[in-house]
Amino acid sequence: LKEGDYRLKVRVLEAQDLIPPKGGLFGGGILNPYAVVEILGNRVKKQTKHKVKTLSPIFNETFICELRKLKKSELEEGVVKFSIYDKGRSVSYTHLRAHETGRNLVC
Repeated sequence: LKEGDYRLKVRVLEAQDLIPPKGGLFGGGILNPYAVVEILGNRVKKQTKHKVKTLSPIFNETFICELRKLKKSELEEGVVKFSIYDKGRSVSYTHLRAHETGRNLVC
């Protein structure tokens, strides 16, 4: 891989069987989840639309991320992190995955 500009396509499909915290919204059993994708720390951050009253949201959203002037070390050590949040809460609900891809920023 060479240093330079790259375009990364990230598709967020779904989350399954999320477990809401006790005493959560709507009697503790339902969430209004949305997903956040972070690439190379906070260098690129994208967010899906929230889904209403579900524990198994289907997002099916695609993001095109422009990565400018990347160094070789950033490409080799790149991390793509997926997180799920509940709309209306200020703290993270649960992290689905933090995926290190080594030489390929592809999940």
